[in-house]
Amino acid sequence: MKFRTSILLALVVPGLMASTAWAQSDKVAQPTIRRDGIRPRRFTVEDVQAAGTGLPTWTGSFTHAGKTYKYVMVGTDPAKGSINTVVPVYIVPLKLAFADSGTVFDATAPMIGLTQSVVQAVQASPIFQDAPFKAGKINVGNTQYIDAFQRANFCSSVTKVSPNYHVILGQPVVLPVRGLITSWRQPQPLL
Repeated sequence: MKFRTSILLALVVPGLMASTAWAQSDKVAQPTIRRDGIRPRRFTVEDVQAAGTGLPTWTGSFTHAGKTYKYVMVGTDPAKGSINTVVPVYIVPLKLAFADSGTVFDATAPMIGLTQSVVQAVQASPIFQDAPFKAGKINVGNTQYIDAFQRANFCSSVTKVSPNYHVILGQPVVLPVRGLITSWRQPQPLL
């Protein structure tokens, strides 16, 4: 039995290697995924503040395992009072048309089996619409998801000092559709 398995492997493995080599010799460029590619740059607190985003921000820090970590948050410091921050939002719907297959993905068209588009579904979701949220047993309010998340993160300040503290996403402005006609072999720029 071991002898038959060895013969079978001896015949199959070179065949697989030959077919792989043949496929690699094809002139068509194959997509590549780089596992160890360039890492995105991590911005410091100073970089974010110097960028002048136009959004109100505050800084803080925490220590874990003897190391201090700084952070920048959008909004106002919840330890300093109940202030509401409204963050402006723009949605840029994309339409992707693939010349190879004729497949089209359009964020403004109804989703398969539904009457809403992706843009409409996002606008109607708890990202922009109020919903009840709890963090464990703590009620963080009837609010947007991001605001509930932020209120839960700073629960001690919010419950004691700033019960009306909020960071809310504003009513989104939907910009005109942007399209991309592409093939994985010949990508085209946005129209």
